[in-house]
Amino acid sequence: MLAEAVVDRSRIKKSMGRDSSATTFNHALSFLLESRRSIKLFDRDVVMSNEDLADIVSAASYAPSAFNIQPWRVIQINSDTVRTKLSDLAWRQPQISTASRLLLVAYDNYAWDRTSAYQQFSDNELRNKVYSSVSSVYKNNAKLARDEAIRASSLYAMNILLAAEAKGYQSCALTGFDFGGVTELINMPADWECCMLIALGKASDDNVLREQHRQEKERYVVTDVDLLRGQSSIDKSRINGELF
Repeated sequence: MLAEAVVDRSRIKKSMGRDSSATTFNHALSFLLESRRSIKLFDRDVVMSNEDLADIVSAASYAPSAFNIQPWRVIQINSDTVRTKLSDLAWRQPQISTASRLLLVAYDNYAWDRTSAYQQFSDNELRNKVYSSVSSVYKNNAKLARDEAIRASSLYAMNILLAAEAKGYQSCALTGFDFGGVTELINMPADWECCMLIALGKASDDNVLREQHRQEKERYVVTDVDLLRGQSSIDKSRINGELF
């Protein structure tokens, strides 16, 4: 019931009124999902404008998060000196040095306890009610708060990749770096942790795209009987370190 105070019902009605047929879906969104690729080498001569970057970051902010806390934090790394040091912490992957924009997506483990998370509510009484509800979930469960922050920030990061694609740019998400080293390098606030790096720009003509493969998965349907019997359709086979 608390959420009803801030829901934009006109936006929901517009969404509900859209044609959900396959012919409508498979144009813009499907194109973005299928065309987005992880770029290894960017064109150094292409500069993403501040306006385009602002549009991308703003669009990404519509990602969902528990209680709408929005725990993601974005650090833009512009300094060539910092990029050089960061490159050493990321095994000199070319994305770090060639991307037009390099973003560090982080998450705040205590976003739920920040006053900024509750400014969306109209009065102090409502804010206090919402905060009481939220703090009862996270105050004594730091692991859950961190897990939720990671989940939300990952959804936000995916939105950045898709928003960049929609703007005509390419991207790459990177987790292959020394998280502790990067945290220390940029002097990140103590309550924040690294989620991933995102490189943005235009792909270089020298960039090589590997053949893309997507695994075909059957659509699992679990019935009440399956749950009662403890059965699962999930593939449980493991490689266990053996070569094929």
